[in-house]
Amino acid sequence: MIPTLRVAPLPDLEWPRYAELLRGKLATRSPEALVIPINPGWLVPFDLRIPYDALVPTDMFSEEIVDDREVSQTFVSQCADLSMVGVFLATFDRPGSQPLILRLSDVADGRVIAELRTPIGTLKNNRWDLMFFEPLADSAWKRFRLSLTSPDSTKGHGVAVWRSRGDSYPGGEAFIDEQAIGADIAFKYGCREHQMF
Repeated sequence: MIPTLRVAPLPDLEWPRYAELLRGKLATRSPEALVIPINPGWLVPFDLRIPYDALVPTDMFSEEIVDDREVSQTFVSQCADLSMVGVFLATFDRPGSQPLILRLSDVADGRVIAELRTPIGTLKNNRWDLMFFEPLADSAWKRFRLSLTSPDSTKGHGVAVWRSRGDSYPGGEAFIDEQAIGADIAFKYGCREHQMF
């Protein structure tokens, strides 16, 4: 007799989020690209390497990201072909269609490299919010800034990002409205690896 192994299907918790993003894109007739990954957001591509230099403890969460408040983190990519960044969010399971804006920019010239607008009500509490983009071939040893804003959110209706109590990442620092806070937000980044066959 051949043993039978039953495996529960992988839960896909990201499809409602991307459906909402697509509805918003169609409603506004935005020409911006919308990348919808085939796999759930928590399942990263097999050729993505995540450096372990940015292991920030989740000691507490930041101030609520509302109105004109910006929470940001600088970091140095230790690899070429940077193609993913993410932040660990505290959403408090709040509903809402107002977007949380995750933006990646080059510190040297301020150029915005990638931006993701996600309705707050589609984000999951205590989960990574990941943004994928075309690989940046020359990203090794360059300084970048991750920023989070939600200008349409009001107090009691916004989200926060997990952070450390003190400085835990030597390659950068966290800011609230351009003021360094002596700590770091919980973030990660990933770079594409090129396989030789």
